[in-house]
Amino acid sequence: MKKTALLLIFLVLLSSCTGNLIVGGPSSKKAIGSAPIFNNNIDQAKQQAINNAMHQVIKDSLKEHRNSDTLLIKYNLVEAIVPAKESEMIKDWDLENETVKDGFYFVQIRGRANMDSVIKTINDTFYKYGSPRVAVIVDEVTDTEKTGPFESGTNTIIMSLLKTSGVECIENSHLQNLSEKDKKDLTALVRGNLGIPETINSELKADVIIAGTVEISDQTEVLKDYKTNMKSKTAIINIRAIDTTTGRILSAASHSAAGVHINSNIAAKKAIETALSHNTLFGQKDHASNMMTGQFTKNIISSYITTTVNRKIRISALGIDKKEAELFYNNITQNIYGTIIVSEVETVKDYFTITLQYAGESKKLAQEIFDKSDSMGYQIKAESIKTDEIIFRVKKR
Repeated sequence: MKKTALLLIFLVLLSSCTGNLIVGGPSSKKAIGSAPIFNNNIDQAKQQAINNAMHQVIKDSLKEHRNSDTLLIKYNLVEAIVPAKESEMIKDWDLENETVKDGFYFVQIRGRANMDSVIKTINDTFYKYGSPRVAVIVDEVTDTEKTGPFESGTNTIIMSLLKTSGVECIENSHLQNLSEKDKKDLTALVRGNLGIPETINSELKADVIIAGTVEISDQTEVLKDYKTNMKSKTAIINIRAIDTTTGRILSAASHSAAGVHINSNIAAKKAIETALSHNTLFGQKDHASNMMTGQFTKNIISSYITTTVNRKIRISALGIDKKEAELFYNNITQNIYGTIIVSEVETVKDYFTITLQYAGESKKLAQEIFDKSDSMGYQIKAESIKTDEIIFRVKKR
């Protein structure tokens, strides 16, 4: 017992001397970070370089975690949204070296990742960005009748399963109150059309639409040898999840299952519930009866956050020349986290346009630019804000 206690004391003392946490977490790690220097703003470049180095410390630490593959994939998405330096994800860090070279600021830091905070940040970010508002429109076709996509019981079952995974759903009553034209356009999605009219986007306020069909067929014949009055039905599910902003398919799946009951309608419902509650679709219960998120739902969440983080938005600047426009766009990327320039400045008529990658919606980006315009030295006015385009009138202060 004494030897064990002495060994623990020795390890704790060694940890405090070396900066490596040996008990209770990952060791401290070195990492190099860099950032371009814009407008001779050395301090801004230094802070960005430190932030980049901290992200590297976190990723190196995640490689040692038992769920490293999953966490690293998720963190690569989170990195574009959350500045490490302003979070609690890094503990006990020191700046060991810094230098300027070829227009870049380089730093070397040593720090230790706070894994509880890292995992909480990942979960919180996925909850915030990866829990889209979903509308469900699934057509039900049985061997005796057809139920429209706005009244089907399948919609209710899917919504219930999605809610257990933390996904917000738009209620059926809202869908039923849409205009006949909007209903017709949405029904086209069920049939395979990928076009989503802008009017539906603004009316529904849905980030994702799940559309598809459920086909119910009777297979009671297979029970005839058992001399029973039970009815057997098979449900075949074919569904897709579509991003309403881009029209991109986020997830697609097909599955079938059977249901048995003395009542035909209940047998059909059981078949639908069994098919939907499969791990390839919306999830199934584990040994402790806890509902696990299905692969279809996981694909929606991960694909949606990837789309959100990598969203391309065109920004146009009126009232300034090309050189000033380049400085304006560089200021945006330096002052607004999660923005990356992905194209050269283009001349369009009497203004200059660039495409940015941004982790969020265009309205949010426009508001952030407006909020920081004074500190960046500009007076701006938004002339137009669309899903993938913002036009500013810009004046240098």
